[in-house]
Amino acid sequence: MKNLFPYFVCFILLLCTVNSYILAQEQKREVETSIKKAEIPAAALNILNEFWNDEKKADFYREFDGKSVSYEVKFIHNHHLLSMEFSKEGLLQDIEQLTEFDEIPEKQEILSNHIYMISTPNSK
Repeated sequence: MKNLFPYFVCFILLLCTVNSYILAQEQKREVETSIKKAEIPAAALNILNEFWNDEKKADFYREFDGKSVSYEVKFIHNHHLLSMEFSKEGLLQDIEQLTEFDEIPEKQEILSNHIYMISTPNSK
């Protein structure tokens, strides 16, 4: 029995480590399904029409995150990929614009601050 005790202790420690690792991981489970424009809520289309018209290509999606449904539209606006997310009622929730880093006017300041923060980790 004494010979098994170290193995038992190691097994318990391994279980505790694996369990805490699994609990610490937050899983984002979002399912995005392609849909037709007609399936987007009318209120969302009213907002969308301020930025987009039928002549431009757009991709429409229904998203389900395990709890709620939302709708997303992705299209090009002013030479940038724009993504607009709406609730199932058609209320605007989020707008994302993909921008190249070199298009950001403050990029030099951002880089300078980031490099400074890396070189002086104890500063706040």
